[in-house]
Amino acid sequence: MKAVNVKISSQSLHKLQQQLSLREGQVIKAEVVQIKGKKILLKIGTTILNAETKVPLQKGENLQLLVELLKDNFIKLKIIPEGETIKRETIMLSRLGVKPQENLEQTAQQLLKFKMPLAKEILGEISTIVKRHNLPKEILPLVVWLKSVGLKLDTKEDLQEIKNMLRFFKGELSSQEETKFFRLLNESESTILGGYNIYGWPLDNHHLYLLTSNSKGERIRPESCTVIIKMASQTFGDLWFKINYLGNTLKISITCNNELHKKVLEGEVALLQKGLQAIGYRVSEVKVETEEIDTVFDLIPIPLQEIKGVNYKV
Repeated sequence: MKAVNVKISSQSLHKLQQQLSLREGQVIKAEVVQIKGKKILLKIGTTILNAETKVPLQKGENLQLLVELLKDNFIKLKIIPEGETIKRETIMLSRLGVKPQENLEQTAQQLLKFKMPLAKEILGEISTIVKRHNLPKEILPLVVWLKSVGLKLDTKEDLQEIKNMLRFFKGELSSQEETKFFRLLNESESTILGGYNIYGWPLDNHHLYLLTSNSKGERIRPESCTVIIKMASQTFGDLWFKINYLGNTLKISITCNNELHKKVLEGEVALLQKGLQAIGYRVSEVKVETEEIDTVFDLIPIPLQEIKGVNYKV
């Protein structure tokens, strides 16, 4: 996010705090009511504040301001350019008092995906592992998932095996190799901090994964599970099927890698629905999407999506 700092005097900050309970990561609206060089008057709610900024502004201009840092007598605001997208991760890092950086935002995004606490300690631990061992970006989701299920990366041997484990989640291992990893994960993992337990079985050249948010000791319930199938097709290449089941109703998404394949598959959706209904299933939705899927992790949704504009009105 490109942004420019705005400085507000301690006296103005006190006035603002009396009107609003400001917090780091909050986004507020402001109007420029007067300009004298670098010094400006801002109207936030009903309060007029003295401020300074190096960015050229115009009288009457409406601003979006991110509260990036808030201390006793100091507030650091950033002007968010018109139409700029604000990531939830950026806001949440700011609320933790952590300066948003691309690598930390990526880690925060994965923590949200696996329903883990967004805490400084966990951010620091994962960032240290990635930096110390110079792990590539594509391994980050796996590192975070391992943390979420209580599997630790303690030794050099662990880190050597992580690349093979990544191939497991890509669906690239041979049946014999894949069985070893399925056994390891099925015996070792246990949801600790959130996230998903992931089970699975190799099926010839295809790969079946079962994602559940249940803990190891709980009975697996269909409504708490997601089934993901990577199917190797001679015609369409790799197809990823994601299936959710709730109230005796199926919701299915099929992901392919180009628009031509998508068009052909969309023509077969009605036939698939008819076949499933013939064996007793109700189908609420079958959609076909185009996306490059690298691992099963790419099909796990991020609970908090990006937001635009202001999340706090004054």
